[in-house]
Amino acid sequence: HDMERRYPGGPQHDPARHEPGDADYDAEHQARSAVIVERWLLEQGSEPRLAHDVAELVLRHEVGGDARQDLLQAADSLSFLETNTGLVRGWVVKGRCDVERAKRQHERMFERIQVERARECARPLYERALASVGEEEDR
Repeated sequence: HDMERRYPGGPQHDPARHEPGDADYDAEHQARSAVIVERWLLEQGSEPRLAHDVAELVLRHEVGGDARQDLLQAADSLSFLETNTGLVRGWVVKGRCDVERAKRQHERMFERIQVERARECARPLYERALASVGEEEDR
C-alpha cells in the first residue's frame, strides 16, 4: 500500500513542512501507490479484477471509506504505531520537526482508526509512542 515510496519522483513528505494527514500529500501518495500496485499485480499474472480491487483498497488506505478500506487503514495505523515510533522520534532528534508535531503524527494515526477492535489494540501502542516522543521533550 505504500509502494510509491520505493520509486523516485513521488510526493515528498517533509515532517517540518507538512502537517500529519496533509490531504494533498495523502491523495497523491495513495493514487501513485495504487497505480504501482495494480501494475505489479498484473505483471505477476494476477486476475485483472483482483488487481483492480486491490488498487481500489490502496487508493483509500489513508482515509478509509467502506468496511474493507477502513480495515486496511486500521492495519496501516497499527503497523505505524508499532514500528515507526523510532522514525518519528528520530525526526525530533534530527530537528526535522518539533515534539508537538511528532505527537500530532502519532495522534493522527490513532484517531483515524475507525475499526473499534483495532482502536483497542492500538491504544497501548499509541500511549507508548507518545511517551517515547515525550522523552525528547524532557531533554
